[in-house]
Amino acid sequence: MKRLSIVFWASQVRLIVVSTLLVVILLPTLPLVHFFGPAPAKAADSNPIQVENSKAGTQGWNDFSADLAPDTLSGFGSKISVNHADSIDFYVTTTAPSFTINIYRTGYYGGAGARLISSLGSFPGLHQVIPAPDKVTGIISCSNWTRTTTLNIPSSWVTGVYLAKLTSSTGKSSFIFFVVRDDGGHEAIDFQTSVTTYQAYNTWGGTSLYNNNTNLSIFKGPHATKVSFDRPFNPGDSNGAGHYLFYEYKFVYWLESQGYDVTYTTDVDTDTNVNSLTNHRGFLSVGHDEYWSKGMRDNVQAAINAGVNAAFFSANAMYWQIRFEPNAAGVPDRVEVGYKDFATDTTPPGPDPQWHVNDAVVTTNWRADPVNKPENALIGVMFEDQTKNEQSYPFVVQNASNWVYAGTGFVNGSSVPGIVGYEYDKVFNNGLTPAGITILGNSPLAGETAGNSFSNATLYTASSGARVFASGTIEWSWGLANIQSNTFANAGIQKMTANILNNFIMGTGPTVALNPTSVSFGNNIVGAKSAPQTVTLSNSGSATLSISSIAITGTNAVDFAQTNTCLGGSNKLAAGSSCTISVTFTPGALGARSANLTFTDTATDSPQSVALTGAGAIAAPLVLLSPTSVSFSNQNVGTSSSAQAVTLTNSGTTPLSISSIAITGTNATDFAQTNTCPSGSNTLAAGSSCTISLTFTPGASGARSSSLTFTDNAADSPQTVTLSGTATVPTTYFSDGFESGNLNAWTLPSSDSTGARTVQSTVVNSGSDALAFTNASGQYAYVYTALPSGPEAQTFTRFYFRFSSNVTSGIQLAIARNSNGGNVWEIDYNANRHGLDVYFWSTNGGIYSIFSPSNALSANTWYSIEVQDYQTTTGHAQAWLNGTSLGSVDADLSTSAPYARLMLYDSAPGTIYLDDVAVSNVYNGTIAPSAGAYLNPTSVSFGNQIMGITSATQTVTLTNNNSLALSINSIALTGTNAADFAQSNTCPSGSNTLAAGSSCTISLTFTPGASGSSSANLTFTDNATDSPQVVALTGTGVIATTYFSDGFESGNLNAWTLASSDSTGSAAVQSTVVNSGSNALALNNASGQYAYIYTALPSGPQAQTFTRFYFRFGSNVTNGTQLAIARNSNGGNVWEVDYNANRHGVDVYFWNASGAVYAVFSPNNALSANTWYSIEVQDYQTSTGHAQTWLNGTSIGSVDADLSMAAPYARLMFFDSAPGTIYLDDVTVSNQ
Repeated sequence: MKRLSIVFWASQVRLIVVSTLLVVILLPTLPLVHFFGPAPAKAADSNPIQVENSKAGTQGWNDFSADLAPDTLSGFGSKISVNHADSIDFYVTTTAPSFTINIYRTGYYGGAGARLISSLGSFPGLHQVIPAPDKVTGIISCSNWTRTTTLNIPSSWVTGVYLAKLTSSTGKSSFIFFVVRDDGGHEAIDFQTSVTTYQAYNTWGGTSLYNNNTNLSIFKGPHATKVSFDRPFNPGDSNGAGHYLFYEYKFVYWLESQGYDVTYTTDVDTDTNVNSLTNHRGFLSVGHDEYWSKGMRDNVQAAINAGVNAAFFSANAMYWQIRFEPNAAGVPDRVEVGYKDFATDTTPPGPDPQWHVNDAVVTTNWRADPVNKPENALIGVMFEDQTKNEQSYPFVVQNASNWVYAGTGFVNGSSVPGIVGYEYDKVFNNGLTPAGITILGNSPLAGETAGNSFSNATLYTASSGARVFASGTIEWSWGLANIQSNTFANAGIQKMTANILNNFIMGTGPTVALNPTSVSFGNNIVGAKSAPQTVTLSNSGSATLSISSIAITGTNAVDFAQTNTCLGGSNKLAAGSSCTISVTFTPGALGARSANLTFTDTATDSPQSVALTGAGAIAAPLVLLSPTSVSFSNQNVGTSSSAQAVTLTNSGTTPLSISSIAITGTNATDFAQTNTCPSGSNTLAAGSSCTISLTFTPGASGARSSSLTFTDNAADSPQTVTLSGTATVPTTYFSDGFESGNLNAWTLPSSDSTGARTVQSTVVNSGSDALAFTNASGQYAYVYTALPSGPEAQTFTRFYFRFSSNVTSGIQLAIARNSNGGNVWEIDYNANRHGLDVYFWSTNGGIYSIFSPSNALSANTWYSIEVQDYQTTTGHAQAWLNGTSLGSVDADLSTSAPYARLMLYDSAPGTIYLDDVAVSNVYNGTIAPSAGAYLNPTSVSFGNQIMGITSATQTVTLTNNNSLALSINSIALTGTNAADFAQSNTCPSGSNTLAAGSSCTISLTFTPGASGSSSANLTFTDNATDSPQVVALTGTGVIATTYFSDGFESGNLNAWTLASSDSTGSAAVQSTVVNSGSNALALNNASGQYAYIYTALPSGPQAQTFTRFYFRFGSNVTNGTQLAIARNSNGGNVWEVDYNANRHGVDVYFWNASGAVYAVFSPNNALSANTWYSIEVQDYQTSTGHAQTWLNGTSIGSVDADLSMAAPYARLMFFDSAPGTIYLDDVTVSNQ
């Protein structure tokens, strides 16, 4: 509502009362899973969404981070949505020479998330001005921009959210968002995209309905009162796609994965009703849908009144009223008006001109005067606040018997992490809450200003029969799809959503809910009747339930009996009503007895059953052991496991005398026990229990087994519990110190990791390399790896981390997950208290926490963190920081799917470093400090060098990138042609050392003694672990060769080709103005003329050249011109020198085979008329090429890049298109 801070992935463990370092949180949650259930039943012919998503998607469509500058590469469409067979114009601004446009449709596409639909080709770049804001309203409109192209929408394109991806020749990308409609279609679901909210928050150009980021010289208001769709979206918002990728995209991804028959529209279309809502059975508002016009609300209300269902999987919806206006050209609905808090304020920029004119459309809060139409009258709930610190909270279930929860497994109080936030709605007691509303979720939270409160999810049925659902949270879609680093997808939330949509499409009949679903009578004397137990049957559907029969069935049906209030009369149970069944147990024999209470009725899942169990007993003690077997998973030889417990219960009717409890069998000495059971003359009373605590200390590797044996006065004595365990030797499951220099051991997400992930050698903990994550604001980066040996239940994971001074936000740092995508443990960096928070999960929903002390961490310092996690029923977890324990957990940490994948993650702006990752079955410990020797570069190439001439100096930097001082024994030149190279250095020698973090330099030269290739090594010996280190040196000795030369002393142009048909100026040798000798070339033009000459290099194409010439321009030359152009044999440009008359300098450009262009510029005002200047251009056209330019012998810049071409420099051209006279002299092309 006020701020927007999207956290793609955040820890949801926040119900914490800190009293010690160890805090235990038990939440009745379902496991976090990435689960897509079966799609709705398909008709004989698949719907267009299903057909479209059966096509192969396109990977990498969003694998970039847009440049945040508004004019680097941005664009918009002439329409925010477009119908089939209509057209849309695109308007683009860029600083690049050219760019391409590719059209993608977003959806599921087998998990790729989008598909390339069309490529529109390449377009010349045009830098279009960012307009100034209107001085009254602050609106910024680009409606006068030059159109780039027009896209005609084929009728075959499936309705959906489309993104036009712009990619510049300089490697930048961004999106243009638009929706393709299917007006007149009768799809089941209408998905409204929240474009008015995107636009309200859009700061492109400097203003939004929240901000005025301009310099206030023109528009002085705190925020604009009008915003325009005739401008791009901020490139920092979904890479230019508005807020679409924040919340709505996850819903679209899941919706299309399920094959729903859906059409897509925008808020603008809901206002105009161009795609009639009554053509569909359900209307969806998703995510953050804050800004609604009167037309939008009126049309949605009319649709509900006509029986169209509506679901608000959103919060803060319909909070501000807006209205639409035409743009300056009269195009309707291109301006969004929102005076907001100034609507009834006479202080500029207020008031709204419609105040006291047409109060129904005044752009203030819907609930505020003069509009006075609180949003809960339609939605059922309305906005209260944003959560404290924009934190996410669990969704807590209420009224679990409702049809919405059918098949979810949820019960009242079930808690699903990560669903409620960052803004929330609740039920208000203002007299406008719709009648018959059902509260489906009541989720406690802390509001930013409201304090302790709650979020409500609701459902009501309108008088038309339409059902209206509200989730009460913006983040509902986080429960649907684990994409974009989201981890909160939940099978129950997915099933709820499917139930709602399926109900909208097909309606609902009667639904049976049974509580409880099983009944246990325990031990009961044979022949004696138990006390009754009650089962409640509820009809949670929307139609009457007809009950045919209620019967006891199964193996021991005669031992159970029932009476009920369900049958009799019509045998019908109205929607929302309940009846009860009373069940008793009279065992006919000793031992376990079972049956089912079975219902036959008109619900779709008939018959339903309740499991009935009990045991027949006699007047004697009876031993019940739980569990009857204990297994200790992998335990290192010679180490003791965590304890596991066995419970002995006297489930008989008389006291139990225990003679002995002993461990027996093959490997009895590997197991030990202690117990709380009575011994000697003491007895265990009927119904009482005692516990036996067991540990496993294997003496050898392999499978080990034994028995826990009880001797007592029960009839079945002795009883046994089987003991087993597996002894292991220390094993490393995964290790990476990044010394390979790459991330081949990791999986790199290609579509949703927007930050940079690099292996670098500047900042390391040990060795030569470490991983660096670098993010700009709003970016995140991560890598992950599966444990190569498969899932492991007993592990120690250690890694080193370091954060830079520019990291000021908290982050998830490392996450262990199981094979289902559920969290096992997680380590978070808490920036508020400069410490670590460590969380552990178990299958039963328990979450356990360990915290480091506050202020335990500082920037620019390496830290070791190690996490132990024994995922057993008697589990143990512990965390160490720099070898010091932070705390431990002893609890049931068991899980059916143990630790299988390690993820390293960073969502904070700035840089963090990670190194020395190890996962094993023993404590890894810390790494002893060492010295480091990081060399940059690791190879030096001198290229071609004239024999006997010493090259320019090149430098190698040696940095001690570890924590101990570096002692350098020697720096020497070795290898085949060592004598051709020379070095001097600033490095310490003898007893002097290079301190940690310090650097020294080595200066190298190359003086070839012969022609051809030369090579040697610069070799370092020192106390670093990887000594000796080597820098490879290469160069090529060449004989000086001139490929072409002309000082025009011949008095003619015989060495050149003269254009005869298209060169309209004159090219002549003259002797009046020369640089040296007697003659020089003059190119002379009248207005509109141009002149040029060219020559082919006589020796053929050359890839490594120096070209020098002198030039001079007369006072009558006032326009810029191309001056010299080098081309290949295909006519393609190699390099070009231009005279820039605007700044009185030269611009030099270099090309490579891929079309990349590199530029070098002289200083401004470097040139004057009537003065000779020397220009020399070096161009080494290799994959590790070098280009440089000198003006009068002074370098004006260089390029080091891939400058290779299949066809190198073959032709030199001099060219002049400026009126006046330009002189040229002393032309030379050579290899030096």
